[in-house]
Amino acid sequence: EPLQYWGWWALAPQGIYFLEAPSSSRWAKVRVKFLDLASRRITELATLEKPVNQSIPAICLSPDGRHLVYLQLERAGSDIMLVENFH
Repeated sequence: EPLQYWGWWALAPQGIYFLEAPSSSRWAKVRVKFLDLASRRITELATLEKPVNQSIPAICLSPDGRHLVYLQLERAGSDIMLVENFH
């Protein structure tokens, strides 16, 4: 089920890194996990302190497989601006 979000997983030579969030809350803490394809074991690597947007790609593995990058939300909001004499 955690692999259902596009961009929430990254393929590595030995397995799959993925993000997993409890379905109970949109703002629940997301966990970073690794599925070892040989042993079929899942290992929890970290728990993220900030939420992750489910609608955008959020995880990427470097080409050499040494670095895992993830995207998290620092804040959400909007700004409204008035532009006068716009052509």
